[in-house]
Amino acid sequence: MTEAYLILRDFGNRVAEVHLSEVNAASKHEPISYGATLAYQQVASLIPETIPVILESIVSAEFIDDEIEAAHEALATGGPWPRVRRRRSGAMARLVHT
Repeated sequence: MTEAYLILRDFGNRVAEVHLSEVNAASKHEPISYGATLAYQQVASLIPETIPVILESIVSAEFIDDEIEAAHEALATGGPWPRVRRRRSGAMARLVHT
């Protein structure tokens, strides 16, 4: 998260999109954990509210809504994310701030 902080601090006005995810030791995407949520909350205030957030978690269809809620919690300190449009591609969900 240190690199994310530095990028957002120095280039936040140039960031085009944010990929929100958790990656395990085998570099595979997993559902967002409590630890990842806390880490994202540390930098959420630096994420411009106007850019899309792409949720990269690999979850079954029945858990997509839960994962979207976890993403909202992870970004909670970054300001309001009042409307989210969801697009599905396979088992992935995409959050787009509208």
